[in-house]
Amino acid sequence: MKDFLLKLIPPQPWTPALLSWLVVVAALAVYFQLLLFGNPAKLDDLILGRILGTIDTTLGIVIAYWLGSTKAGKEKDETIKNLTGKREVWTDARREAAK
Repeated sequence: MKDFLLKLIPPQPWTPALLSWLVVVAALAVYFQLLLFGNPAKLDDLILGRILGTIDTTLGIVIAYWLGSTKAGKEKDETIKNLTGKREVWTDARREAAK
């Protein structure tokens, strides 16, 4: 299924940045709306807390992706790929292990 989806919609180099910007803008919009207008729908505190917790977690994941170990891992994979000339370092290793 994953191979089919990758052929159908090949990943683009700008996709992570675009999705990250969408998450940041959406989170800021929700926070500013709550600061300026309060809780307009008079949501229960528990529901509002869950919504804000989900937004906080998503924003944290975006920050960790760009500044955390995921970015360092990608840079390491790029360096290994450049040094060894292999196209996909981890995928090739997994294929060899599966044989």
